[in-house]
Amino acid sequence: MATPYLKRALHLALLLALAAAVAAGLAAWSELPRNTVLAGGLIIFTVGSWATGALPEFLTSLVFFLTAMLLAIAPPAVVFSGFTSNALWLVFGGLVLAGAVDLTGLGRALAVRIAGGTDRAYWQIIAGLVTLAMLLAFLVPSTMGRVLLMVPLVLALADRMGYPRGSKGRTGMLLAPILATYLVACTILPANVPNLVLIGASETVLGNTIRYGDYFLLHFPVLGALKAVLLVAIISLMFGHRPEPEASPPVAAGAPALDDRRVPGPARLLAVVLLVTLACWATDSLHGISPAWVALAAAIICL
Repeated sequence: MATPYLKRALHLALLLALAAAVAAGLAAWSELPRNTVLAGGLIIFTVGSWATGALPEFLTSLVFFLTAMLLAIAPPAVVFSGFTSNALWLVFGGLVLAGAVDLTGLGRALAVRIAGGTDRAYWQIIAGLVTLAMLLAFLVPSTMGRVLLMVPLVLALADRMGYPRGSKGRTGMLLAPILATYLVACTILPANVPNLVLIGASETVLGNTIRYGDYFLLHFPVLGALKAVLLVAIISLMFGHRPEPEASPPVAAGAPALDDRRVPGPARLLAVVLLVTLACWATDSLHGISPAWVALAAAIICL
């Protein structure tokens, strides 16, 4: 039986052979320039490594940059052009902010205050979860980070309310923040990856800088706020029902403490940093500073 290490080595060898074969075939049967042939082989190797996991993703990317430079496939300004895009630094800053929200306990504190009460009606709980997802979309520019932050809190809340695994109420409570954290976040410029791709493409291809405030005013009222209201109504109608008190399972030992409403000191400081960051993002049309540099400054403060 092949070990994981042997499988990874086999995948890597096959990718190298395929990339070399493609490069040799292009060179033999066409009149393409040398750099085009080498680029074809390198792209096949890189995409194949990402798809198969033959190498860790970060290592594959570093190998791509190194090979492109050693073989002189393109000038350094082209190979490393992605690092000059504002979108890259917005992603970096967002990752640091997402980690800070989780590490300081700010996300749990928000969940406790917005959706932590177990004595509310089902639609009120759903509205609180959607509101929490919407608020985190402003503060944490990472959809996956928001989902990982909210799911344990929602599961703990469902247990407290008496919705067992597989029940309609529990399913609706999970669907609400997961859908809201992506669908609503599409109207907030730095909140998810597709928007960051849009920023990068607009700047590098068209030379047009998209402003945070303009984008927000154009999309959020209908595609964001109205969609959130419809989401609350639909999920409440489809999944809402009263739990049976005897169905409440015991709370797991590692479940988040939803009754603890204390806000740690670091979380308070982070909240101030995030509010200032959000204000700078919203007023970028006035001061002209890109959201990427605002996010980078906030990340440096957190670090």
